[in-house]
Amino acid sequence: GHLLHAPDDRIGRQLSTARSLVLVDDEITSGATLANLADALSVVCPRLERRLAVCLTDWSGEAGALANFERCSLLEGSLRWRAEPARHDAQD
Repeated sequence: GHLLHAPDDRIGRQLSTARSLVLVDDEITSGATLANLADALSVVCPRLERRLAVCLTDWSGEAGALANFERCSLLEGSLRWRAEPARHDAQD
């Protein structure tokens, strides 16, 4: 989980009325970290209508954790992993 700190009531009031959330990161892989942070912030920002993820490189692809976000990046793509059987070199 994430811990959120609001230093005073004024900031808490501002957060409670926010309608847009812009999260900035250098690189997004799965998008899970930003999605979890946005979910945690939605508790103190109940009026959020717009979520925007901004980054240099976005490897999260079309679906996934950021499906409900608008996204802006300099470079985007997707990562795919495939399992390969372990190779054993025969040594006599």
